[in-house]
Amino acid sequence: MSDFKVDPPTPNLIIGIGAMASFVVTAIISQTLLKDYYLFDITSGCGYWFIWSGIFFSTAKRKPVVSAAIALGNIMALILGHFLGELELMIRLYRNPDAILAMRYDWSIWLNLWLLFIIMGAALQHKYTVDGYPAWMQRVEARMKRRIEKIWNVVSRIFPH
Repeated sequence: MSDFKVDPPTPNLIIGIGAMASFVVTAIISQTLLKDYYLFDITSGCGYWFIWSGIFFSTAKRKPVVSAAIALGNIMALILGHFLGELELMIRLYRNPDAILAMRYDWSIWLNLWLLFIIMGAALQHKYTVDGYPAWMQRVEARMKRRIEKIWNVVSRIFPH
């Protein structure tokens, strides 16, 4: 057996990369396919890119649950914000067909839902973590280390030093 120390990517890093990837995909879709819709146009053009900094800092500070909450909250808030904003607009038009529709509230619904997800993620991170990671994430990391060690042992037998 070889004395090779195995350091697989931490679940924190994996969640951080996944959250960043979901943000990039969402941003690209918002700017290309959905740019004709109000909320997606507003978020892709005005300050939408600042979200990646929250994912970056929460991953760097070993807060994977917060990173996942930022990413999931962004996706859910975009979807719900769009539909609730359109519903609110239809209700306003139904009540007063001559209303001036200059003010739309899709972005405020998106922002409030996104902030709610971040608060819930921070609360979950605080309540269910030990040493910065949730217990289930520590089990996943231990399982990954065991599997990589087994693979390394097989590789070191096939290709000895």
